[in-house]
Amino acid sequence: MSRNIYGNIAAYIPKWIRASVEETDDADQARAYATPRRTTVLFLDFAGFTEITDRFAKQAEFGAEQLSELLNDCYTTLTDVVDAFGGDIVAFAGDGFLAAWDADDGARATHVAAQCALALQHAMEVRAQSSDVQIRQRISMDVGTVYYCRLGGHDGVWRYAVVGTPFENVGLAYRKAAIAEIALCEAAWRELADDCEVKRGDGIFKLHRLRANFEVATAPQARRVESERFQSLVPAVVIDRLRMGSSKWLAEFRNVSVLCISFLGVAFEENLVESLQPCILTVQQAASRLEGAIFAVWMDDKGICALLVFGAPPLAHEEDPLRAVEAGLAIHEELKRVSIDASIGIGSGRLFCGDYGGRSRREYGVLGPAINTAARLMEIADGGILCDHATAEAVRGRVSFALLQSQRVKGKPAPIQTYRPVGTLTLFRRDDRSG
Repeated sequence: MSRNIYGNIAAYIPKWIRASVEETDDADQARAYATPRRTTVLFLDFAGFTEITDRFAKQAEFGAEQLSELLNDCYTTLTDVVDAFGGDIVAFAGDGFLAAWDADDGARATHVAAQCALALQHAMEVRAQSSDVQIRQRISMDVGTVYYCRLGGHDGVWRYAVVGTPFENVGLAYRKAAIAEIALCEAAWRELADDCEVKRGDGIFKLHRLRANFEVATAPQARRVESERFQSLVPAVVIDRLRMGSSKWLAEFRNVSVLCISFLGVAFEENLVESLQPCILTVQQAASRLEGAIFAVWMDDKGICALLVFGAPPLAHEEDPLRAVEAGLAIHEELKRVSIDASIGIGSGRLFCGDYGGRSRREYGVLGPAINTAARLMEIADGGILCDHATAEAVRGRVSFALLQSQRVKGKPAPIQTYRPVGTLTLFRRDDRSG
């Protein structure tokens, strides 16, 4: 792999993961870990973006190109702001992102993160004045102990994630904020209390301004190491395009089935690795056997979650909805066997699959209503599995379902029909990887 390609791949990998991979010797490559650090966390989430994605989806290929341009225009500005303030975007969560600052000096790190939040707010205000497509945001912040994790290891592939109570807190806080507001959780407010102006409300502190600013230290230039290890950290479609010399064709709408999986009852204790390792390993094994792709492992107010996708490039199968349902059943059964509960939501539909972001940080992801539906079903699954109507219709005659009462979910104007899969009538052999 050329150094130029490495530089392009680096933008898809959080700084802390790059550092971990570069600093870990070969003898330590087969070990899962969860390292605690005091960290300031910032969550930015776009409001109403699902409707925008749905609108572009109706314009076919032209819509994918337009949406890609919109995403890149917006994220280029925002990722540059985070980078300028020394933050590390540790995850893209849905249509937003989570950024982190090492907070050994809690007051300083939280202050710099707050400066970043205000700069992000201003950047979005400026953008709103010049753009025909209005995208608004909410921002929330907290500080506390989080765990930097390496998990899985199936076929030598590791998944990295940052989890901890602050991620749950920012997920709850942003829901209490109005559009364009910055919500501070109590711990973040305490770090800033002597030097900020806030308005209290509903358990959060709404940041208006800081009375003084810290100078942001220039981060040292990251080392660039030629290594095969980095290739497994980004989707195969990205590697293929970069080898061809471009990521230009990484935007399209495709029929995709997705699983949103929440691992329940995980406690942030010394045995965190023992709790999370079987969760991620089980999802990896199901993805490998059924030819799906794990697109994200993250944490928010819904807990520690994973996104498993069937139908994203370069793999697509006519029976991807069936593969998604079987994956859900297999994951749920295997985790039950080791006394781990999980809630799983499955949705199918036409989703944006594409590359977006800025120069310093990018993502290849999937966006659209079906993911939101799967996430809402996950929230109400209560330790079980729920499918949407589109998935149930696609696998009719091959999966048996318990038809449940229609339920109201956030973001849907009317109750939606939900289905609980009982079993697949046509199983893929466990050694069948041919698709």
